[in-house]
Amino acid sequence: MQTEMNNRPLVSVVMPMHNNAKFVLESVDSVLSQTYRNFELLVVDDGSSDGSFDLVSKIGDPRIKLFRNEKSLGAAGARNVALRNAKGKYVAFLDADDCWEPNKLETQIGFMESNGVHFSCSYYGVMDSVGNLLYYMKAPETITKRKMYHCCYLGCLTAIYDQTVTGVLQVDERLKKRNDYAIWLQAIEKTGPCICLKSSLAKYRLNENGISSKKATLLKWHYCLFRWQMGKNPIAACFYAVLNVFFTAIKKAKYRAKEL
Repeated sequence: MQTEMNNRPLVSVVMPMHNNAKFVLESVDSVLSQTYRNFELLVVDDGSSDGSFDLVSKIGDPRIKLFRNEKSLGAAGARNVALRNAKGKYVAFLDADDCWEPNKLETQIGFMESNGVHFSCSYYGVMDSVGNLLYYMKAPETITKRKMYHCCYLGCLTAIYDQTVTGVLQVDERLKKRNDYAIWLQAIEKTGPCICLKSSLAKYRLNENGISSKKATLLKWHYCLFRWQMGKNPIAACFYAVLNVFFTAIKKAKYRAKEL
């Protein structure tokens, strides 16, 4: 794992991209504008047909590592490509239609380094397709392994874990939904609790064309997650899938807020 620039650990930023030409430059710019400078941005174009790949290829920043799946593998396959190539001590995540605040990495990596935390997240804002802030999503301050099995409390765009502790993680590529959740469930088995910073460090975009949209069949995908990725028997997989529906309803009621 590389840790060179100004003795700050290298952060590998994982960005799957599929037909995100409308927003990807804004997302990439929010990474390149970070006050924390020692990062690599691994953009994996997952069979885009709208010119997304060409837009990113023209940026020219050496910290961008651009990969291309000629055939779409889905978000799980795209993330797997990035995770296999990630050289950083820390791994962070940002989809190609979401954004970070400029101090996101500085704040979160500083907190993790100062407190010996191996897995963290933060609050985040939720915006509409044109960038208007709608509300904030919070999370429990400490997300234990038990809580993580109950519900995916953290937003993908806020998660950072220590790869020297987790090793290289991979996702079952059959998981077309909840593949980010599969990463967190694997990570927390090795890192201990995920600690949430009580400040909004990112913005999630509600976008019908995004790689993480259309959640009508999540009960099915929760079952598949626990059955395929976590190796639970059918009864246990059903139990955790139903449990997630219950705790997700609580999450939306308890942790959604108009103001911080």
